[in-house]
Amino acid sequence: MLLNDQTWTAVFSWLSTADLARGRAVCTEWKELIDCPQIRRGVFQKHWLLADIEDEPRHPGFYLSAGLSNFAWGHTCSRQDTLSGLAVKYGVTPLAIKMTNNLISDIGLQSRHVIYVPVSSLANLHGKRGTFIYDMTACRELVLVTEADGSELSAYLPDAKPSVPPDQVNIDALSRKLSRMLGRGLRIEEGTAKFYLDVAEGNLKNAIALYEQDVAWEQKNKHSLG
Repeated sequence: MLLNDQTWTAVFSWLSTADLARGRAVCTEWKELIDCPQIRRGVFQKHWLLADIEDEPRHPGFYLSAGLSNFAWGHTCSRQDTLSGLAVKYGVTPLAIKMTNNLISDIGLQSRHVIYVPVSSLANLHGKRGTFIYDMTACRELVLVTEADGSELSAYLPDAKPSVPPDQVNIDALSRKLSRMLGRGLRIEEGTAKFYLDVAEGNLKNAIALYEQDVAWEQKNKHSLG
């Protein structure tokens, strides 16, 4: 008797993602079953205790390679945010937040509208909705975790690339070039460099001065922040 997709999903959901990856090598039939989109999504949803999942990852292999560190809450940044403060709030380490968002220091937070904070335990995922996203700033694929109704989903989706009017192309290209140059010079990420350039209205010298002021303030107050 042939088993339907729901039955195979229930069977495979008992296996770890590592065992599923190995299962693909057992025989052709198992490989085809595990690679079936409906079964793959169903197993992923059950394994991670999610109520629902949306969209598709950039690569199908993400279903098997994803770990707990790939699941994250969305957080809207404010000027008062610090890595240590966010770490305490969400129950994770500052290093975990840095790695998820490709951040170097607290200064990098100020160049972001939204960051993603890794969930602290599997229990956090129970009954939640997972949405596959790709954060172009951090160059990282994640599963954005929200409440089951998805009410706050739109607030945390990565920014889409806006269409650029023809007369803005040269200006934007110059801005990117200056951001890269400033980033390399100060050894900071390009997004952070762009933030200081924007605040300084494109004045490179003023952008450097603003960055140095923030670094000095952060060093002076690092004990009170931590």
